[in-house]
Amino acid sequence: MPNRDLSPQKLPEFMREGVCLDVRSPGEYRVGHIPGALPMPLLSDAERAQTGITYKERGRDVAVQQALVWAGPKMAAFVEQARRLSTGRPLILYCWRGGMRSHSMAWLLQQAGLEVIVLEGGYRNWRHFIFDVMASWGKWVVIGGPTGSGKTRLLHALQEKGEQILDLERLANHRGSAFGALGLSPQPGNEQFISDIGWAISGMKRGRRIWVEDESSMIGSLHLPEIVVGRLSSSRFVYLQTDPRRRIRELVDEYGHLPKWELEDSFRKISRKIGGQYLNKALEALNGDRLDEAAGIALRYYDRAYARSLTSRHPSGGLLLEWGEHEDAEQVAHRCLRMIQGKGSQTKCFISHQTLSTEVKSIPAI
Repeated sequence: MPNRDLSPQKLPEFMREGVCLDVRSPGEYRVGHIPGALPMPLLSDAERAQTGITYKERGRDVAVQQALVWAGPKMAAFVEQARRLSTGRPLILYCWRGGMRSHSMAWLLQQAGLEVIVLEGGYRNWRHFIFDVMASWGKWVVIGGPTGSGKTRLLHALQEKGEQILDLERLANHRGSAFGALGLSPQPGNEQFISDIGWAISGMKRGRRIWVEDESSMIGSLHLPEIVVGRLSSSRFVYLQTDPRRRIRELVDEYGHLPKWELEDSFRKISRKIGGQYLNKALEALNGDRLDEAAGIALRYYDRAYARSLTSRHPSGGLLLEWGEHEDAEQVAHRCLRMIQGKGSQTKCFISHQTLSTEVKSIPAI
């Protein structure tokens, strides 16, 4: 038996000093694993599948015997790999349920003199824990606003001031629009995305504020957990209002260096929503190096879409934060903190969902 078991609640703290090893099959690891865990599969995908068949057809004892036959010749390699990865640090192992696979590997490595801990309940218990984390940790403050308003820039400026942030777009590896995947590597799978969200929150201080950018239920191809969607719509809401000219500059700075054919493909993805006339204008602007004009056409579409979704996501409205013409992100973050703490004076300190929709619709396309 291993030295001791570790609860999922203690895992983030342990990972600062220890090494986490996933002994499930390679396929299970690829679908989703604890962030930072390294793969050390006891069985291959084919071996695991056959063991499952044997268990159903011939019972547990025969299936265990078969698994031992496959794992036996690998024992020396397991010890060598674990010793190399640990570099003197304690090891924590997990399988799906914290059962036979992790305890068998833990016994082997313990016999080799390594310090070993098993994650209590395995990956399944970890999933239960992170859903609880997503539902209950922190007091969330949601930053909303139309495309290009600088929400992500503000989020990171708040982090620089010592605030806790949950950057969902970074975890999703997508900026959340038809153009959002441009210049980025592929997105993770949905199971891994959920695990990454839970891990990010579990490393934060439970009673403190968490800032998060407003998102719809999907970021690119990934679905946000319903718990997260619910917290986004029910948490305190700050609407960031930015001059359209600044927003266009923001988009050009972010996407203007990319190949034109990629930008054209992204415009074609929304062609039915912006209409053929505006699609042609956007493509002509791109080919004529008039990136400001193309960005203005994109904002026309995204502003309408955001206005439609705003009332359903934030029916109670929220606080209005205007990004001044000559302000940088640090200054806006400072005012944002004062506003959320009830300090300072605001010309508009509260804005209803009806006014939000009106203001978003009135932003001109340039």
